Amino acid sequence: MSGIQDESFFDGLEELGHLSDPGPALPQEKKSGRGDCSRCRWPSLYEVSALLNTRGNTLDAVLTAILDTTIEISSADRGFLVLLDENDRHTWHVKLARNKNRVSLPSDQFTLSRTVVQEVIATGEALYLPDVTASEKFSHVSSVINLELLSAMCAPLVMDLRKGYLPPKERRQAQPLPGKRVLGVIYVDTTSLSDTFSEEGLALFEALANHAASYIFNAKLFH
Repeated sequence: MSGIQDESFFDGLEELGHLSDPGPALPQEKKSGRGDCSRCRWPSLYEVSALLNTRGNTLDAVLTAILDTTIEISSADRGFLVLLDENDRHTWHVKLARNKNRVSLPSDQFTLSRTVVQEVIATGEALYLPDVTASEKFSHVSSVINLELLSAMCAPLVMDLRKGYLPPKERRQAQPLPGKRVLGVIYVDTTSLSDTFSEEGLALFEALANHAASYIFNAKLFH
């Protein structure tokens, strides 16, 4: 995948929000158990869309709501929002880490499969692993074994760099750019046999990743 990472793109991104202010929580789904209410999942996407259009929310408040919803609709145990380093697309850091109880994870629990994350960053394509143990490529990866992962999903935060996304002044000055830029990924996993991921969950997962990418891009662009 071709693309460029502007050295200044993420400059000041951390100042746009604070992890200590998770913002408004999305309504809890009413269901008999985690992962068994597919009809309840799509309204969660609409609720996130409404949150994106509400003024006054910090970057971290919106991203936290997106990550919590991603964990819920996928029936995952944990979720991570990862951002690429502004100077090196091979270096990344965990921006947010949450569990299924909507609690932030401490930094010593930022344990996720780096191989899965790096694969998605490199290809710009989502990975759907409903049974990691059956994957020839990932079942023998040390991080998968050490974390005892049974299911994992990872989607890129991709932004289209067509000139239409730029303000008029920058649009006039812009040089032709590659079509897409990977900003990071959203990653979820589970160690539970009862909470393996579904293809419907993948579709919503990718839609939420697109929401996150758009919000990050626009927050930086108009900051």
